[in-house]
Amino acid sequence: MIGLAQKLIPLPRGAAGLALEGNTLRVLAADDSAAQAYLEQVRAAWLDIVRAEAERYLYTNATASFRRIREELAEAQEAESLGVPPPGGRSSAELQALIQQGQAAFKQVYQAVQDAASVAEINAALDGARQQGLDWLVGLDWQPYPETCPWTWAT
Repeated sequence: MIGLAQKLIPLPRGAAGLALEGNTLRVLAADDSAAQAYLEQVRAAWLDIVRAEAERYLYTNATASFRRIREELAEAQEAESLGVPPPGGRSSAELQALIQQGQAAFKQVYQAVQDAASVAEINAALDGARQQGLDWLVGLDWQPYPETCPWTWAT
């Protein structure tokens, strides 16, 4: 998420980058007041940072899942054209329906994240998706995002 913070909030003049050690944020090559001010901007933009991270996470998971299904679909279509059973066991019609259902689920969860007015709402949208069996989209390793910026300023 540090990369998203840097992308969304320009570094102070003269700063060389960011480093996160544990929960301590360091603004490299910046004086103390610039580093403190930067951290305050990050804290103020925490919802936007979390939203961008959640959107990236959803998109990455969805595209990987759809890529696998489309590969299986291509194999199923080839097998069906040859008159043999699909190697994955699912017909091209089943796989097309699965893609459509997955796209609808992705759009719903992604929109809920975009519409969220708080980090708690983002967490609720992602947890709700997981409760609905959308582990392929949310992932088993997903953990709720901190509702406020957990980073402290490096002195």
